[in-house]
Amino acid sequence: MKRLMSTMLILGVLSTAKAALVFTVNGEPQPDEITLQTSETIELGLELAGGHTCSTFSLGYRLTNARAELLVDIIMSPYPDCPIIVSYPDPQWVNISWPPGCGPLQGPAVLMNGLILHCVAEGPVTLEISSLGGGTIIDDQTLPDGVLHTLTIHQVPEPTAILLLATGALLLRRRR
Repeated sequence: MKRLMSTMLILGVLSTAKAALVFTVNGEPQPDEITLQTSETIELGLELAGGHTCSTFSLGYRLTNARAELLVDIIMSPYPDCPIIVSYPDPQWVNISWPPGCGPLQGPAVLMNGLILHCVAEGPVTLEISSLGGGTIIDDQTLPDGVLHTLTIHQVPEPTAILLLATGALLLRRRR
């Protein structure tokens, strides 16, 4: 019974987080799938929905394979005197958090933007956004560690590459 109650509590806290945190791609809220051309880039952001309070956050952005890379250009923070902390545990993982003492922030508000995802090869990539180390507090509730949002990115060849391949195939066929 205790196990069932704790599982229900964790699911309730995660559903609160999913309602409060809005992950954005190029300013558009929470897509589950997108299609990009190889060598294209997108900007990832994080917003706090209206009616919610964020005391602090610590999130990990993790790619499932090396067909894309995460680049930090300039990560914008809602607090000019509280820069966002960025660390790279490995090439496919970026941790983003506020330093202690920042917050709380009332929604609607932009928590951060400016994380760039750059495609480098064809094929699907999955980006998982996770809460880390109990460092995300929404509406006075600490989020448990775990995946909050998953984005699937389908990378396709650029139209010029397809055109060149088709032209080459036609020329080879014509020679025979």
